[in-house]
Amino acid sequence: MKKYSDLLITHRTKGLTLIDRAVVSGGNFLSSILYARLLGLKSYGAFALCWMIVLVFSGLQQAFIFSPMTTIYAYKSIEEKKYLYLNALFILQVLFSLVGAAFLCSTLYIDTIFIQTLYIKDLTLLIPSAVFAFTMHDFFRKKFILIQKAHVTFLLDLISMGLLLGLLFSLDVTSIKDIFQIITFSYILSAVLGYFLSNFQMELCLFHFTIRQHWLQGKWLMATSIVQLFSGNYFIIAAAALLGTAETGIIRIAQNIIGLLNILFIAMESYIPLSASKIFHTHGFHALIQYLKSVTIKGFIITFVLCIGIAALSPQLIQFLYGPSYLEYAKVVQIYSLFYILVFISIPLRFAIKTVEQNHHILIGYLISTAFSFVSANFLITYYGIYGVLVGIITTQLLTQLWYIYSLKNYSYAHHSLSIR
Repeated sequence: MKKYSDLLITHRTKGLTLIDRAVVSGGNFLSSILYARLLGLKSYGAFALCWMIVLVFSGLQQAFIFSPMTTIYAYKSIEEKKYLYLNALFILQVLFSLVGAAFLCSTLYIDTIFIQTLYIKDLTLLIPSAVFAFTMHDFFRKKFILIQKAHVTFLLDLISMGLLLGLLFSLDVTSIKDIFQIITFSYILSAVLGYFLSNFQMELCLFHFTIRQHWLQGKWLMATSIVQLFSGNYFIIAAAALLGTAETGIIRIAQNIIGLLNILFIAMESYIPLSASKIFHTHGFHALIQYLKSVTIKGFIITFVLCIGIAALSPQLIQFLYGPSYLEYAKVVQIYSLFYILVFISIPLRFAIKTVEQNHHILIGYLISTAFSFVSANFLITYYGIYGVLVGIITTQLLTQLWYIYSLKNYSYAHHSLSIR
């Protein structure tokens, strides 16, 4: 009887996770449209660059907190101590968010003295505050998914997204500063609620174990997050420097239109890594690959159909969402839509590498693509403009995927050689 009740809980959690991701992705989709309409293309591009700073810290959090969390939570050695592990992880998360916000605050303050980037001048405290609020909110939402309480995650996301959209609609928003104030308030309120619903205690029983394990598993991924900024993202940063922030806004609009597919992508990231980890530790590498192949085939069919549909309807989508003045960028959206088919393929490849704890190969993949970015960005953007940016982003994605496939084949060969000795 317990077997069937566990299955029911698992399927209910997966279903609610998909609904939750629909709410979050839909909210992000709508909020990005509002940002562009409220700020205009040039200021929206500047906002997108500022938001990339928040995403850098979110990437570090994913590497240091979340990726090891799904693996460690499946360890049989802590089966009876999971509550103590989550308590220790909460303390580690608070320290991560505080240190990250403090470091960013000091960095932005130095910028205001020596570099004086115009659109950052009034955001010295607001961007670090947004980093703290966003990372704490994300910790609680993923923690509740991990312990199969997806309904709490859904509540937190509903509150944060509802507040964000409601304030954007109701307030007089005219600047990037206004938007960051709204973002910080929305996510910090959700994080506070998540804390009170968690009943955490300041216990340090497994704190040393938690830091050690997260560092061992997350160090390569943290380095990867930093390097990733100078991979495909480097083309976006370079485009802002060489072409202006308006081009960054164009790329962000293309990302937003195709971003509805993140409902599928992020839902996969919510439950597949944990399932993959359990399958690998129980049945081995071959079973893991078979599981990920099955997931990939199903996801690829859905992604392919949706991407082709978005590419075909991109002129109508742009006119409806952003207005006729943006129609000239329809081809950018079409190219980006087709590119997202390639993006999907990278997801199960990363799942496989993370599950077998070969995370340094993700770093190597990004180092290869980063080297390409540094060598080619100036040439591609100078001579081909926005289309050079797209060519660069697509090529960096392709290079990393080729390395992932190569590294997994090597691991499979080594694993097979050891198993037959």
